[in-house]
Amino acid sequence: MSDDSRIVQDVTEIIKYTIYSDYLVIDKDAHEAVLSAIIVAPVEHGKTSILMQFQPTDGLLCMTNLTAYGLQHKYLKQLRSGSIKRVVVPDFINPANQKQETVNSLITFFNSYISWEGVGNIVSYAITLTLTTNLTGGLLTTMAVLDFQRMKKVLAATGFLSRLLVVGYQDSRQKVQEILLSIARGEVVWNKYNLPVPKEQVAVSMENELSEKLIPLAVSIGRRAYGDGFRAIHQLKVMCRAKALSEGRDEVCQEDVDRVLWLADNYIGRVPHSKPQYRDYPELARTGGN
Repeated sequence: MSDDSRIVQDVTEIIKYTIYSDYLVIDKDAHEAVLSAIIVAPVEHGKTSILMQFQPTDGLLCMTNLTAYGLQHKYLKQLRSGSIKRVVVPDFINPANQKQETVNSLITFFNSYISWEGVGNIVSYAITLTLTTNLTGGLLTTMAVLDFQRMKKVLAATGFLSRLLVVGYQDSRQKVQEILLSIARGEVVWNKYNLPVPKEQVAVSMENELSEKLIPLAVSIGRRAYGDGFRAIHQLKVMCRAKALSEGRDEVCQEDVDRVLWLADNYIGRVPHSKPQYRDYPELARTGGN
């Protein structure tokens, strides 16, 4: 894992590229899709704050709780027009704590929505929709480690996890102390990013020689998500192109590949195993580590 002082900046960078992928020309015939991501970290590690830094950016719909029916019924027009490009759910445990059939319906919707094939015609007990063009878009959300561990088998079995960048991190105890001190002094300030996104999709090219360098890590990431890496290599390629686009370029360079490989190797699928233990840190143990 990277140096503590860089963790928030690194994860913020991944989310920035995820949002920029909304503005790439995506080759659906090659089964490409825009990037989606779920940030997984212990409670009080700033997961939601990282996402909400980007709230001013165009094209984001922030929903603290939602159902598939509510999303389709209220926001269908904006989803179809592309004025809403991705859904932001600050904590996925909120919609996941509803009735099981409601949760299943939402996961089924997002499985298609964030995939290259998209959501086609919808017929259910609550809604019937006939779509001339399938709905596609991105998802950004978070989940605490313990909730993720409890639900990951179900999410993996549906293919949901392999469709997302699972971005994991955990602050060290030294970093926790620094954050506590900053809060006590009133020094914690989260940035706000209104990304200068283009008005329409941009074609960004990537040479095959550079794409092939992503294969070994794609296989590794695929295994972390109980897959073979097919979706992972698409995701890494799209992230490289999104990085280039974020810097105003229409062609991927070696620097883009190197940076994306480093970020992906350090954070994608690197979910912490359990809640940190404080017994070895008396200065925190005295306050219960909260």
